[in-house]
Amino acid sequence: MIGNQNSIETLRNYIDKFFKTNENQFQFIVLVWPENIGKTTIATEILKEYLWDYANSDLLHIRDMSEVLWKKHVLKVELPKTADKQNIKMADWTSYQDLWIREVNKRLSQSAMWNKKVLLMENIERMNDNSANAFLKTCEEPLPNRLLIATTSHQSQLLDTIISRALLIKFQALSYQQLIDFSNQNNLFWQDENLTKFACSMAMGRPGILLRLDKTFQDNEELKDNYLNLIKLLSEWKKTVETFSILKKLNQNWTFESFLDGRISYATDNGLVEKWKKRLKVKKLLNTNVSIENLILYWLL
Repeated sequence: MIGNQNSIETLRNYIDKFFKTNENQFQFIVLVWPENIGKTTIATEILKEYLWDYANSDLLHIRDMSEVLWKKHVLKVELPKTADKQNIKMADWTSYQDLWIREVNKRLSQSAMWNKKVLLMENIERMNDNSANAFLKTCEEPLPNRLLIATTSHQSQLLDTIISRALLIKFQALSYQQLIDFSNQNNLFWQDENLTKFACSMAMGRPGILLRLDKTFQDNEELKDNYLNLIKLLSEWKKTVETFSILKKLNQNWTFESFLDGRISYATDNGLVEKWKKRLKVKKLLNTNVSIENLILYWLL
């Protein structure tokens, strides 16, 4: 866990208080902003320290399955036998149940194997209004020895009635140097200095993006080589045809937009105003009918 030490300490203190007091008090915590910052990982690691062998039974984890299902969030409840999200295969989908929030509330009301029970819900803003109102009932009529922790990347999309009942703990994007340190500590990107710097620019303060990029490069050697070639070509601004070809390949691998985000971040951090404006315009045009080939040419020329 790197960065956001004040936020982590605040979360740890509230969790510690919940587990060490015998009061029948209700706790509802929302971890706010931004995506891929590590909010869920941080909460999970701290909770496991307290739940130990009871984590499988007394931690109800509502996962955002968008990356697995290749579509926007569907509420999924993790069963104890299920592997970590990063290792899920197509055949493992049956290990998850698609449940409405009322069923979640029902499970939360069941007795804990120990004396405490925790609900951890990812991206709470993706509940529809009906689910949010059903969940609100849990907040208004608290059960003893229950802790609710939710994450959100878009606080403005939450119902005011939800926010008013929650303790908000805000997280911030990491600095570029913190990402460099995180990468080196975890031996990412084969400790290649150029590739590490490039990936840290692309991650825009989010360690989750770094981990995803590292895994992508490990699984796809050709893609890694393309990025290394791009680093060299863009620094020299030569061989436009070769650069164009590589950028097209990135689009085929669904990584062009992430790469563009990284270049926008790099231009912003280094005060390259004209380059920042041009790259931002290219990004805005991505959602229009302009072909990707014309967008790349516009950027390069």
